[in-house]
Order: sequence, then structure tokens, then C-alpha cells
Amino acid sequence: MPAHEQALALAHQWIQKAESDLRAAVLGDWKAKEAMYKKHFPGSLITTIESTNLSKTAEKLVVSYFAELTPPSEPSPGRRARRQGK
Repeated sequence: MPAHEQALALAHQWIQKAESDLRAAVLGDWKAKEAMYKKHFPGSLITTIESTNLSKTAEKLVVSYFAELTPPSEPSPGRRARRQGK
């Protein structure tokens, strides 16, 4: 195998290892935070899962959990116009 192909293969292996290590570190941090919330604030941690409709899912969660804490808000003028078909 030519030297440049060997270098590319090694770089690819290094990138895969770095991505794996980063995923493990992030997941480890998340698990520690989740455990802290469960211990000190049971029932108060709300999570979402990445998806194409994450904003709508998060909005539904916020409304269902915190509606009594937040005043009703008016949609932005752009959203109001879209809703009214303008």
C-alpha cells in the first residue's frame, strides 16, 4: 500500500477513535447529570429525543408540565399571518 494510502487509513482510524471517545465522554457526562437530577430533583427532569419535530415535541412537553407557570403568549406577527393565511 502506498504511503499516502497508509496515512489516510491511519487518519481515518484516529478520527473514528476520537469520535468514539467523544461520544463516551458526552454520554458519561449526561448520565452523571441525569443521576444528579434524579437524586436532588426527582420527577423534574424532562428530556427529548432528537427528531425532525423536536421543537413541537419540546413545546408540548413545556406546555404540559409548565402551563400553569407561564403566561399565555401571542405568536410572532409572522406566525400569526401564516395562521391567518396571509
